[in-house]
Amino acid sequence: MSIACRIPCFASAARRGPAWRAWIAALAAGFLLAWPGAARPAELPGLVIDVQGGATVAGGGRVGILAGLAPGAEVSLAPGARVTVLDSASGRQFELLGPGAFRWSNGAMEIVRPGKLVARAPGSASMKEVRLRTARIAQASISMRGGETARPVRLAFPVSTWLLERPAAFRWEPVSGAKSYRFQLTDASGRPLHEARTAATSIELPAAVALEAGHTYGWQVWAELADGAAPEGWTEFGLAGAELRARVERDRPAADARFGDRVLYALLLEELGMREDAAAHWRRLAAERADDPDLAARARTPG
Repeated sequence: MSIACRIPCFASAARRGPAWRAWIAALAAGFLLAWPGAARPAELPGLVIDVQGGATVAGGGRVGILAGLAPGAEVSLAPGARVTVLDSASGRQFELLGPGAFRWSNGAMEIVRPGKLVARAPGSASMKEVRLRTARIAQASISMRGGETARPVRLAFPVSTWLLERPAAFRWEPVSGAKSYRFQLTDASGRPLHEARTAATSIELPAAVALEAGHTYGWQVWAELADGAAPEGWTEFGLAGAELRARVERDRPAADARFGDRVLYALLLEELGMREDAAAHWRRLAAERADDPDLAARARTPG
């Protein structure tokens, strides 16, 4: 399976960088919940990017982070609750403060029952250049070369991601009955760069094996079993080049940035193919909202 069909396409998305409205619209549409009266193309959904306290939507139950609000959707907030909704078309944010009820209509929130509503301008100038393709926000599965086996090796790190630094170690999950494991690192053309055997479930790459920024690599592990079987696992990763590094740093939110803006940044990292960095970011967000099951689930299964 060609490595070029996945990781490089993340970088090309970063290079194209159309306007803020395009990526917000695609992003929010991808998270639209199946509520009654689903949105038509001219009526883009709102995207919930922060929830604190109790919030429900009529006919849809609890409101969670990364939920979509279809046109006409009514959101009820308990006393002290706070919800932030992103307008798909303009990038504006609407902060809802409970108690109260609000309706999503024509790209804005309106008050249905007494409550406080605060509208904010779109995010930072640099984020306006970013486009997130909804298809890239789905979880990436472990790539397997060749046919599947009954006991494949599940690779843990790095898996289908761009990295800012070369990996300190390659890790995989143990395979029951394995006597040892054979590791191989290849370049994008499939040329072997390093091979080794180990009884452990991780291996460090010798410093003499050079990895270049902007290049992609594949790595594979075979589990050597007593019965002669050799289940395997294969995946790829890349070292970020200068342009991707600059994009990540330029869009990194400030330490005091609003929670919703940091949610958007985690989604951006996923779209840019920075799955490991995105995973770390989701874990930090989930720790701040320990009672939010949606964030907890995303922290467990990144990118």
